[in-house]
Amino acid sequence: MSSLDDLIANGTLSGKALEEVLKLRERAGILNEVESNSRDGIIVTDGSPDQLILEVNEAFLIMYGYESAKEIIGKPVEILRPESTSSEFNAIYDRTVAGEVCRERVINIRPDGTKIPIFLTTSRSATMDKNGTPRYMVGVTTDLSKAENIERLAAVGLLAGGVGHDLNNLLTAIIGYSELAQEGDSTGRYLTKVRNAGSRAQSLVQDLLLVSRGGNNKGTHNADNPVRIATKYAREDLNAEKLDIVVSLGTEYNANFDPNLLERAIYNLITNAAEATRYQGRVEVTVENHFETNPREVTLGTLTNQFYVHVQVMDNGRGMTQAEISKMFEPFYTKREKQGEGTGLGTVIVESLIKETEGALEVTSSLGSGTTIDLYIPAIQ
Repeated sequence: MSSLDDLIANGTLSGKALEEVLKLRERAGILNEVESNSRDGIIVTDGSPDQLILEVNEAFLIMYGYESAKEIIGKPVEILRPESTSSEFNAIYDRTVAGEVCRERVINIRPDGTKIPIFLTTSRSATMDKNGTPRYMVGVTTDLSKAENIERLAAVGLLAGGVGHDLNNLLTAIIGYSELAQEGDSTGRYLTKVRNAGSRAQSLVQDLLLVSRGGNNKGTHNADNPVRIATKYAREDLNAEKLDIVVSLGTEYNANFDPNLLERAIYNLITNAAEATRYQGRVEVTVENHFETNPREVTLGTLTNQFYVHVQVMDNGRGMTQAEISKMFEPFYTKREKQGEGTGLGTVIVESLIKETEGALEVTSSLGSGTTIDLYIPAIQ
């Protein structure tokens, strides 16, 4: 039994003090679990310029080729660095001590001298010692020699760029129209535009939340109402006079899904379809009962002989090539022409829906002939 357990057992710790200690122990346990299960390497050093190594996780040992933490604990962090890079790492140290979270591509070395390209993220403790030195510093290392890690970082970068661009545009619209409303006589018209921009910003945040947490309200539902809500919001947000959005509801089947996830998936499919028509075509949304008689593999998943709730989104836009269809569900893929436009979140949400419902999705399209997307969610009989 540890000394802390002894203090609890003999009653030395009690009341609020005991409650706070137990909370801290629980948090430490959670942090240890995160550290142990992380795919990235985690290294903790002291805050001195030598940065003596205090702790590393299992992923770090594997990444750098050490058999045991005993080989590295207590040694200066420079054992991981090529000699020619001291000035580069000194600059990272100074920025981290100053409170900056640094993210840099660097070269590290293994014990046998082989070099590994690393994406390094560093931060320091919030508290300092009496000399103004951080009590500890933390580094997170991602091995860039592995293709999947490069793709993961690229996807995160693309997502951040797209979200930042979209939010900046929406905030610019909100601020600009608010100022015009203060100056002119057309207050009502400008406030409507502010409301629309705010709604689109809210939609973007909802998409981010769904991607981060997944569907957390899964249960037995009918698909008609989420699709009706998605269509209503899409009409309001797009506000395109030459765009015709037609919806046909009529499924008696229920299915096991998160209605918020279905609503956001359909909303994103409608807005993508509208963009494909340049906001002056036709988008048809249909919900119906379906029994599959032609089992086959489709764009996402496999169709089998069973009953489905079938949701179809069809447009008469420019269509897609087979190459574009094959990339459609890559992480954060977007067809927007300008760099930074579009986040690719919509297709991520649609794929999440298919995975969580164990359903299937089929994309049918060709250039100049529009696009049809069929979602199949297993029905509950």
